[in-house]
Amino acid sequence: TPDTARPVCAALSSLFSSLSSASQAVGAEGLSRALTTAVVGGNAFGYEDVQEFWQVLLDKLEAELKSTPQEDLLREVFGGTQRAHVRCARCGNVTATDEEFYDIKCPVEAGSVRGALETLCATERLCGKEQYECERCGCKVDAERCLSWNKLPRVLAIHLLRFRSTPSREVKVNDEVAFKTEMDMADFVRPPAAWAPDSLP
Repeated sequence: TPDTARPVCAALSSLFSSLSSASQAVGAEGLSRALTTAVVGGNAFGYEDVQEFWQVLLDKLEAELKSTPQEDLLREVFGGTQRAHVRCARCGNVTATDEEFYDIKCPVEAGSVRGALETLCATERLCGKEQYECERCGCKVDAERCLSWNKLPRVLAIHLLRFRSTPSREVKVNDEVAFKTEMDMADFVRPPAAWAPDSLP
C-alpha cells in the first residue's frame, strides 16, 4: 500500500492534515517513528542536531518520491544553485563552479542572519596548505575565493552552525541571532563588483 511503501510521505501528510485543522499543539511522533526506522550502515539512525534531521528527512523523501509524478518536488521547492568564484593571485584568471544546494549553512557569530550570510559570502584568501591549483598557471598558487547564489529556491532553508571547532573540542555558540521577517537577497545573487564579470563563465 502507499502508506507502507512511502511511510515518511504518509507520516508527513498526516502531520500537515492535523496541523491544518487543529486548535492546539500537534505531536510529531508519527513522523519521528517513520524517520527513526531509517537504517544507515545497518544501524538505527539517531539525530545529532536539526541539520542532521533535515538532511535525513530530505534523503528519505527523495527516495520515496523517486519514480513518482512528484519526483522533482523537493528540488523545485528547496533546490537552489550556489557558485564558488576563485581568482588566481598570479594571473588574475577567475573560474566559477556551480553546485546544487537544499539549505545554506551559516556561522552564528555575525549576530544576525544577514550578517551570517555576508560572512559566508566574504572573500577569503587561499594560501599555504589551502593554495589553489590554477589550470592557466599550471601550479598551486595563492588565490581568493567568494561565494554567491545564482538561483535561489522558492523556500530557502538556513541552518545556523552553532558549533565552532577549537584545537581541543567543539564549542557550542549560544549567541543571539537577529532576523527580520523580510530580507532582500539581491546582494547575494551576484559576485562582488571587484570581481571582473567579463572573466566569469
